[in-house]
Amino acid sequence: MKEDKEKLFVKKSECSVKTCAHFLKEVLKKRKIPIFAVYDHGENAKTVGMEMPETIVIVFGNPSIGTKLMLENAAIALELPLKIAIWEEDQHTYVATNRLLPLAERYGICEVEILQQMEELVEELVWLTAMQKRSLC
Repeated sequence: MKEDKEKLFVKKSECSVKTCAHFLKEVLKKRKIPIFAVYDHGENAKTVGMEMPETIVIVFGNPSIGTKLMLENAAIALELPLKIAIWEEDQHTYVATNRLLPLAERYGICEVEILQQMEELVEELVWLTAMQKRSLC
């Protein structure tokens, strides 16, 4: 897995993709962070007669925070809500999210503190999901 550390925050997990996805959804629910969508790309591939390793993307966020950024520059809506991807590659599971601080420059966002807090949250969620206790896997 080739990682661009300036663009992605990636952690390897010893758990399966489905276990990681289930764990992340539970953490989001406990924190009362709305889940807007769950994309199971592996299952979607099967509907068109194709196969791919398990890949799930969980889309979530807080509208009151994201809206502040979109009021500053509506184009940042291309990056929101937040997403965490969980996939299998070379018999390993990876959990990843986009780095958010570069969005300040890309979209001319002055609310850098909000992006910093969002980045800290998604990196914590990636870390918690990837590093959950092996006994849960």
